[in-house]
Amino acid sequence: MSRFLGGLAPGRRILLVAATPLEGQAIARGLSVGLDLAPDPPRSWGPYALTDQIDLVISGPGKVNAAAITALAVKPERHAAVISVGIAGALPGSGLAVGDVVAANACVYADEGVQTADGFEDLAAMGFPMGPWDGDGSRGGSTLPVAELLLGWMALLTPKLVRIATVSTCSGTDAGAEEVVRRTGAQAEAMEGAAVAHVAALLGVPGGELRAISNTTGERSRQVWNIKAALAALERTISRI
Repeated sequence: MSRFLGGLAPGRRILLVAATPLEGQAIARGLSVGLDLAPDPPRSWGPYALTDQIDLVISGPGKVNAAAITALAVKPERHAAVISVGIAGALPGSGLAVGDVVAANACVYADEGVQTADGFEDLAAMGFPMGPWDGDGSRGGSTLPVAELLLGWMALLTPKLVRIATVSTCSGTDAGAEEVVRRTGAQAEAMEGAAVAHVAALLGVPGGELRAISNTTGERSRQVWNIKAALAALERTISRI
């Protein structure tokens, strides 16, 4: 960890952004830190200094919460990197199982754009790119790449490096899940990662995403869920830091 942080910027820290107290608690346990987070959103969002190199903030779920709290918490002079950490759903064809831990090699907005009779067009394709990272819209979603140095460090935590879609509405039908895959090429979906990486990019700080798979996607009645196993996997992964 010290070598990783030194490579980015000497004397600076990593900010971990978790959506919920449950995810934050798993992170703290992984670092052997006693942290009492209420099950409901706390009055104080943090950040909590978990170690001399890692801060944690609890954002609340969804893109708006994640972006707002990340913007308030991240300090470019203090933080060398910002990572969205939590649980995610495995998309069809990904080969991912509940309990797997994945890191994003790209964070993809899945549903910013317009749905037309000819298919989905993202904002870049409409002529309104979300940021300088946007291409021509051919992937069907605004894609934020993960900095090579940050990606190399996360590869030490998990060998599974995948595209992770950030959605506003999770996939509860087969058609919906398959559409996210077609649109983004992602293997997993969550609700905050691209927003966290977006704010980090605007502030000039490398951003990424680390997720434990808690469920399958597709038809809601056939989904497999095990949040407890996912949080345990997340805790084990964080302990390797």
